[in-house]
Amino acid sequence: MQLQIDFWQFLGVAGAFVAALSGVMLKIGHTLLGAFVRQFETRLDEKFSAQEEAAKEAARRWDARALEIEAQLRSLERGQADIKVEMLREYVRREDAIRDHTVTQAKLDALFARIELLSQMVARMEGK
Repeated sequence: MQLQIDFWQFLGVAGAFVAALSGVMLKIGHTLLGAFVRQFETRLDEKFSAQEEAAKEAARRWDARALEIEAQLRSLERGQADIKVEMLREYVRREDAIRDHTVTQAKLDALFARIELLSQMVARMEGK
């Protein structure tokens, strides 16, 4: 038994076979590519959600640290204010501060007396 086939028939059958094989290969490639893209997107989503969570956690830690620093700063400011009050109180209690105050008051009194004397002299000059 001999099988004879025309060249054009052979070419048509070979073309159909190649087309069918190409269709199957394209479908397999499309399915594999779709699975690859879905897996890639899933991993990207996981990565971005992990980064988002890490960023939120870092923000929470920084906020907590900022609150700690603010509390420490307030404490230091209160301590500084207390020290200033204590320094002023101790400075005013010292004898030299009291002496300086007394000297300043005496100088002001002497200046007032001179001004009073000058005003009396001016009044006498105007009266003549």
